Amino acid sequence: MKDDLIEKLKTRVKFLEETQRNIIDTLNSTADWADFRPEHGRFEDRMDILKDIASRIIRLAQFKSIGIWLVDEETNSFDFVLNDPADTKAQLCSEFDHLVDDGLIALAINSEKPVFASASETQGRFMIQAIATASRIRGIFLGHLEHGQGLPDATIPLVMILCQNCASSLEALELYSLLRKKNEALIEREDRLAKVMTAINEGIWDWDITDDKLYFDDRYYTMAGYEPGEFASTFEEFAKRVHPDDFITLKKLIDDNFSGQKEVLDWVFRFLKRDGEWLWIRGRGKVVQRDRQGNPMRMVGTHTDISDRMLAEQNLLVSEERYRLLSDVTMEGIVIHKSGIVKDVNTSMTKIFGYTRDELLGRDILEVAFHPEDHVVIRENIIKDYARPYTVRGIRKNGEVFHAELEARNFQVGTDEYRVGAVRDISERIKARNELMLSHDRLKTVMNSIEAFVFIIDMDSHKVLFCNEFASRVFGDIIGKECWKVIQAQQDGPCSFCTNHELISPDGKPSGVYTWEYRNSLTGRWYDCRDRAIHWIDGRLVRMEIATDITQRKEAQEKLTEVNQELEQALAEKDKFFSIIAHDLKSPMSGLLSLSQMIAADGVSWTRDEIKEASAGLYRSSKSLFALLENLLQWARMQRGLIKFEPESRELCELVSINTGVLESVAAQKKIKIVQSVPDGLEVWADEFMINTILRNLLSNAIKFTPRGGTVNISAEKIADFVELGIHDNGMGMEEDDIAKVFSIAHKSVMPGTEGETSTGLGLILCKDFVEKHGGKIRIESRVGEGTSVLFTLPQSEGS
Repeated sequence: MKDDLIEKLKTRVKFLEETQRNIIDTLNSTADWADFRPEHGRFEDRMDILKDIASRIIRLAQFKSIGIWLVDEETNSFDFVLNDPADTKAQLCSEFDHLVDDGLIALAINSEKPVFASASETQGRFMIQAIATASRIRGIFLGHLEHGQGLPDATIPLVMILCQNCASSLEALELYSLLRKKNEALIEREDRLAKVMTAINEGIWDWDITDDKLYFDDRYYTMAGYEPGEFASTFEEFAKRVHPDDFITLKKLIDDNFSGQKEVLDWVFRFLKRDGEWLWIRGRGKVVQRDRQGNPMRMVGTHTDISDRMLAEQNLLVSEERYRLLSDVTMEGIVIHKSGIVKDVNTSMTKIFGYTRDELLGRDILEVAFHPEDHVVIRENIIKDYARPYTVRGIRKNGEVFHAELEARNFQVGTDEYRVGAVRDISERIKARNELMLSHDRLKTVMNSIEAFVFIIDMDSHKVLFCNEFASRVFGDIIGKECWKVIQAQQDGPCSFCTNHELISPDGKPSGVYTWEYRNSLTGRWYDCRDRAIHWIDGRLVRMEIATDITQRKEAQEKLTEVNQELEQALAEKDKFFSIIAHDLKSPMSGLLSLSQMIAADGVSWTRDEIKEASAGLYRSSKSLFALLENLLQWARMQRGLIKFEPESRELCELVSINTGVLESVAAQKKIKIVQSVPDGLEVWADEFMINTILRNLLSNAIKFTPRGGTVNISAEKIADFVELGIHDNGMGMEEDDIAKVFSIAHKSVMPGTEGETSTGLGLILCKDFVEKHGGKIRIESRVGEGTSVLFTLPQSEGS
């Protein structure tokens, strides 16, 4: 018995050794190991995987043809996908159908080994191998062997390995594709989130409370002017940039959030920007992770730049004060309320209802001021963003009931919504309307007595039903005709500014008087129109329009505007005149003061000749000063329209000499040399007073901005019909931006001279006015540190 068992074991070992040797021989003779451990990670299409497997199997075994079918998971059927050689598809598909019918395909699917079956329509047999993983059938491999052809025993497991590898690769590719799509979707969502956060001006933060690490997205940094990651991601670094007054509140809110007293953190604070300014932020967040003991571990949230909103709220406070000033002078009662509770009223509101302001504040306006039977219609209108004028009954403090017209709209302050309502006491209007409705004959009589156009017009057909005598005298017999054809000109249809839709409320009732102004295209005159819907004789609603000619009032308003502008201009010229006096008196006064100072300091020791020379200098300066005052008085008279602009032909060299003489003593104080190179005999057509003022101002500026020991040059040359005069210095020079401002009174430029000399900033503006009065132009050429040239043109003769 024991010997039999030993013999059986020897036989089994011999069989295994033979099988192993056959496998090794097969591998050595057909391919290397790479054929049986393919790496399909580089493939992105399942056909690439199938073609690769097919080529490996063909290299391994001499099949006459092979075919691969894959499972269609929607229909649970097999789809043919690949064959080799190319011309064997029809034969393979036919054989596959026979094998299905015979149950051999199902047998192969359920078998751990391949199934061999005889061919039905051709010679040979087929190897049927499931392409499957441990959990899923992916397809079927079909290999055609010729008649009498077999497969080495070692080849069969290798084909099985390749089929299993194929199934695994297909499944891996499917998983990879799914993961790639999910990753692309995730990237797209992250990109969309980033764009949304940028669009709504919000940043994201994520606080790891346990490790005290804060994640800030790029927007969190950049909205405050920082580079991403510029400061460390810790709560300590964040806290350094929170305004000290706001941090106390933050600490309490965080503690409440950590303890669970508040679920959401919502906090407005100031955050330090990189440039040192404060940025208003609204921060929101909540604890999203706690440990088993309930201690917070992680908190996430956003913060929003609300600087614009905070600025708007501050501006609103200013606007509210302006509103109060305006609302107190209107005849309409104005009430601001929130959900019916009075927040503010104007003076007219207190007068209409007889209450004081304090008696109305904080009370329900409906309960206090309006008839209970009208509360429903008021509440219906309160829910509208804008309620057109409608009529209700008001109740005064003394119990008197009166008719009131209400109009209201919503407005927002920050996150709070309020409603402002206008209340008009229309008791008299209602009384008059009732009287008119009782008698249309009386209505016509009244209308015919009005010195204004009165029309009654059908609101559907636009036909004129009535016009008073005043309108008939202008438009003729227009009864029964369409208003847009006979009252207006060049209209192809109903007027675009027709007020019909303004006169009837949504509930189909008259909504009150609609007031507007327009210029009639037929008469060319302005009218103040009062339109309203009234009940006509037959009960239908029609439009009544009373148009009062306000052309004279409009013209008076325009005239008043012109007068105001002239008055403003006169006031500005007066201010300019006072500045000119100070500006032009300074230079000659400097000469007087200089000589006086010299005499006071050392006059006792002077010789008779020196005293005589100084006295002569004082006399010249005094004389020049007197002449300057005389010129200024003449200019003032001209500004008032008492002196005309009187240019005449004058020799330019003489005018320049006179004015350099006036400023010679001032230049001498700074040892500045004035060089004149104006040709003799060169004449200009100019007003002497104005040209003297121009020269004195420009020379005074040149001396002021030239350093001690410098030079001022005066030149002139003919250019066409004009003479261009230039005053050049080698002083401080000017920036390009300053040059553009010196001639503008809106950007008055005041710069000190080289030795601190002051200026009114109006000299060059005055020069420009006088030059342009002559029809000339003035310009400046300058470089910082090199000097300035002021050049202006004057006509050579009258009419140039």
